[in-house]
Parts: sequence; C-alpha cells; structure tokens
Amino acid sequence: MHANLNPDLQIIGLLRVMFDPRITLQQQVSEQLKAHFGDKVFDSVIPRNVRWRRRRATACRAWCSIRARAARRRSWSSPARWSGASNPCADRAMRMNPVIARSFDPYLLPRVEDAGLNASAPPQQRWLDGWLVRFSPGKAKRARCINAVAPGRMSVAHKLALCEPVFEQAGLPLLVRITPFSEPAGLDASLEGMGFARIDDTRVMVLEEVSNIVAPVLPPGITVQPVGLEAFAQRVGALRGSPLSQRVAHGQRLSQSPVPFQAYEMRLDGDVVACGQFALEADLVGLYDIFTAESARGLGHASRLCTHLLAEAHRRGARHGYLQVEGDNLPARTIYHRLGFADAYAYHYRARNPAAA
Repeated sequence: MHANLNPDLQIIGLLRVMFDPRITLQQQVSEQLKAHFGDKVFDSVIPRNVRWRRRRATACRAWCSIRARAARRRSWSSPARWSGASNPCADRAMRMNPVIARSFDPYLLPRVEDAGLNASAPPQQRWLDGWLVRFSPGKAKRARCINAVAPGRMSVAHKLALCEPVFEQAGLPLLVRITPFSEPAGLDASLEGMGFARIDDTRVMVLEEVSNIVAPVLPPGITVQPVGLEAFAQRVGALRGSPLSQRVAHGQRLSQSPVPFQAYEMRLDGDVVACGQFALEADLVGLYDIFTAESARGLGHASRLCTHLLAEAHRRGARHGYLQVEGDNLPARTIYHRLGFADAYAYHYRARNPAAA
C-alpha cells in the first residue's frame, strides 16, 4: 500500500488484538513486536474474550438461572465490545447517542445498566425467554416495559404475542425498551418494521468520581430533610400532578425495591420546593425523581439538592454516579453537566400506540 497507493502512509502504532497472555506463542510474538517496533507498540491490548465465546455456545440455557445471567452480564463488559469503530455494539451506541462526551471505563457502563434495572424493579415482573417483562401500574416506563436482556430462542414476533396479554391484563400499553445492550442486535429494526414507533429518547449520564462533589452550604431558610419512601412517593406525585394510583404504585415499588433508596425533600421557610432520592448499590449511586416545584424553579434548588444527595451517598461509600434524563430536558441536563455528569449512552422505547404510552 505504501509503494503503490500512498507514499505518505505512515504507521502510527500497533495494537495487539485477540491477545491471550496465557498462550506462549502469543507472548513470544508480542515480545518480537516490541523488539522490532519499539514505542510504536501500544501498551493497551484487546484481550480474547473467552466468556463471550462460551456464552454463545450456551445461550440456550443462559437465561434459566441467576448465575448464568450474571455471567452473561459480565461478558457485556468486555472492552472489545466498546473499543472500536468496527464494533457493532459501539457503533449502535454512537448512533443512538451522538453526543457522547468522552469514553468511559467499559466495565462501568454495563454495571450502570444493571444498577438501573435493579433500582427500577417492581413487584410486577416476570422472565420470558430472555426478556424481563415489567408491568407496574406506576408512572415510570422503566417499570412497565420489556427489557430485552438476552436473545432467547423464540422469534421476536412469538415473544411479543406472549407479552401482549400480560400488558392487556394489566391495562397497560406494550412498550419495549431499546438500549445498546438489547438483544438480539437487530431488535430495534425488527420492531420498526412491525410498526412500533420510537418514543422518549433518554440519556444515561454518568459521574465517574463522586468524591469530587462537595456538600453545599445551604442559604438561610433552606433545609434538606430525609423522608419516608411512601411519603416521598406521595410528595413527588403531588408535585408532578400524578394520579393517586401511580403514587401508590410508586410507593410500593420503592418500599419493595431490592436496592435501598434514600429520599429527601428540600424546604424553604417550611414549604417543600424540591425533592429527590438516590439508590445505592455497592459503589454506584443513582439519582432518581429529582423534581422542583414549578413556582421555585430557576433558583438553584435542584443543583443544591443533587449536590447534597451525592455528598451523602459518597459518605456512605459511593464512588460513581448515574442518572437517566429525557434527551430534550435541556434545563435538567445543564444542571447535571455542571455537576460533572456526562452522556454515557442513550435508550428509547418502541410502542405500537405512542399516544397510549
């Protein structure tokens, strides 16, 4: 190529891929590359992902046990899935989220996705051939949709036919959540071909180091107080104007969540001006239900509350933060960007009837 096509072509560096340090021959070749090319050999390598190969061979059983599902999730965190332009998962993430601010630890993003699923788990859910089917009567779509965790053995059409009665009996529209982790890879295109409309572009934002957050000094008259989960569900529901049924379902989901929530409300001279909560799982903290009363917006209350929540979560052991926000909610996203959050990936929903969703 240098002689015939481009005389100015230069080698920037060499990246070792499919590298397995346990294989003696590969170690020898790697040492020869370093001896011949010197500094042009990158220190970083893309390892051979043994777990992924095993997963493909055992996919027919993978979703049948919690242990197998955990192994499958670990395979998602392989750097090879997020490390190159020719990588289908990375390509799809870039198409879904064209405003990725910077690269993240490839092991962190699947953990964030898992944490979001755990924190939004309602009592009303079941597994169906690799799909996590949720049908809570609450407001949050994450708790009343299909999460396509594994490809399964049945066709997409067959599984949709089995899911439709579940949502119909619950009085809910059928929704499918599409993320960079959704399986099979062509699910989004298949649903579009079946007439499912795309709705609710949502961004998952990540704060890599919660330790950088400093607890705020609150102005005179402002206090932040903990509140019970069911009382919080009623409070945030009232601020949003949610019907009573959704408030009750929200409180039920929070009180039975497998991940502990801590809820807070901010008061100004005794009146509630903002509220929010966080879910803490290991060293991951997720911010949820950050809401400011309409009459109190634009005064910095949401920023102070988020800072307070993150500082408290860090005191309890949190290292990384995450949240989910609608893509067109620019005021909220501006606040989160100022706190240090950056867009990590996007997701959306597919619905037959967008108006009902």
